[in-house]
Amino acid sequence: MKILRVCPKFTKKIWHHLGLKADKRAEYLEELWSQRRGKVAGNTGKYLDVGCGSGQNTICFGKDFEEVYCLDLKPSNIENCKRNFQLRSEDTANRAYFVMGDAQALPFKDQAFDMVSMFSLIEHVPDQCLAMREASRVLKDRGELILQIPNRYFFLELHTGLPFLYYIPSHRIRHWTLKKLGYEGLGSVMNIEPPSKNEQARLMNSLGFREIHVSRIFYPPELILPPFRPIYWLLKWLRVFVFVPFGWLFTGVKVPE
Repeated sequence: MKILRVCPKFTKKIWHHLGLKADKRAEYLEELWSQRRGKVAGNTGKYLDVGCGSGQNTICFGKDFEEVYCLDLKPSNIENCKRNFQLRSEDTANRAYFVMGDAQALPFKDQAFDMVSMFSLIEHVPDQCLAMREASRVLKDRGELILQIPNRYFFLELHTGLPFLYYIPSHRIRHWTLKKLGYEGLGSVMNIEPPSKNEQARLMNSLGFREIHVSRIFYPPELILPPFRPIYWLLKWLRVFVFVPFGWLFTGVKVPE
């Protein structure tokens, strides 16, 4: 029965480590996005980050916008987001608005934003198609959607550190496995369902997004939990991450109907 205590404890170590490195992760994703789109003079208008969490991604991606909206379902995340804005970016904090809300029913008018982002969110949403429709609804024509998802076929499930979890084809069996390993107390991981790269691309295309670009995510070594770093360096040296990246960064432009 020891494994029932060890697995969730190890997962909490992963969460703690990633929490400490959240700024670095946000900077990496922002740099990956900037490389794809090239150097631009700056963004204008309104930016919405759906599922803002503690706000590190919002701060990086929203620094040039006139108004920044941070939305999350959890009150604790909203409070942490406010705190991080005040600590890290007083200028952006003066242009930031903090809203509690559900990604499946965004509390905003149609075509309200010039850019909408979803980082590590869509895999947690019960109705992913509805959440994507809502993101499209509040995005202006020719506005940009940014979406990051983990690779469901990566060697480790990135929320728990469990190997090959999504190689189990049945959601019911995965749920049973997590329950048996003691994860029922960590409810946020019980029903995670990352879409595949192709599924996400098809969904964006069906909702009218064009100029869809997909970037591979290769996280830098400081984001890797120290016990995994020797394996990380070996896989990087073998160029395995080129074929099996940690995840994907999607960008797409909403075209007029």
